[in-house]
Amino acid sequence: MHARQEAKPSSERAAQSGLERAAACGFVTAMLALGEWFDSRERGGQHARALFWYLKAAEAGSAEGQVAAGTAYLMGRGVAADTTQAAHWYRQAATAGDVGAQYILASLYERGDGVSQDLRLARYWYEQAARQGDEAAPAKLQALAQQEAGATAPPSPSGGN
Repeated sequence: MHARQEAKPSSERAAQSGLERAAACGFVTAMLALGEWFDSRERGGQHARALFWYLKAAEAGSAEGQVAAGTAYLMGRGVAADTTQAAHWYRQAATAGDVGAQYILASLYERGDGVSQDLRLARYWYEQAARQGDEAAPAKLQALAQQEAGATAPPSPSGGN
């Protein structure tokens, strides 16, 4: 049993080393695996190291890496929270068709969080998410429509004739 316990750290180091070699060769899957590896509780949540690998994957065009980087910036995991950077990475993933990123980007536009508030763009991204089957997006579209209808309705008369 003692030998097994000693072997585990060695095999983990070997696995990490193998992933790092693969990532250095440009394998996005290895970059993402390293990000998840360092993000895990078993590794003590080394979020800055995780973000390093998520950004490598994101810069290589991985929508999954872009979402992970956006989430790190949004939540302040491994970096100071920065909604502008979060919006940047979510926009990249949303444009690539990631439904979760589309919904989150829409909500950022709806609130003006990290981007200028723009209900037209919020509607656009909620529509994209809804088309891909996001279950919450139709309700957000309905709420936006009601909000816009209330904003454009003429004022009600305050008195009689």
